[in-house]
Amino acid sequence: MAELVGLDIELLKAAMNLGGVVFFGTLIMLLLYRLMSRFGGSLVGAIVKASDAMTCQAQCISELKDCIKQQAEMGGNDHREIILGQQVMAEEMKRMIVQMQRLEGGRE
Repeated sequence: MAELVGLDIELLKAAMNLGGVVFFGTLIMLLLYRLMSRFGGSLVGAIVKASDAMTCQAQCISELKDCIKQQAEMGGNDHREIILGQQVMAEEMKRMIVQMQRLEGGRE
């Protein structure tokens, strides 16, 4: 670590001789390097965990979509069956009404 600090100081001295823009650019690069070497591993780990969580969330949303689609299809079939049953009952009631009218017409 002490070797790197000494190297950093020598690099900054050389950059200062080249001008203010080079000095500040070098300083910023050294600071970023230090930050990334210190916190880069945990940052990458956090990004990997966030990526895994988003993948899991996407999978759950996909499964939810499939469940909703399946439920909608089942509900649609139930609805069609109810309508079909009502149509059959309506036809049967009409047939019964016609039969009752015939029976009543025969009594008179």
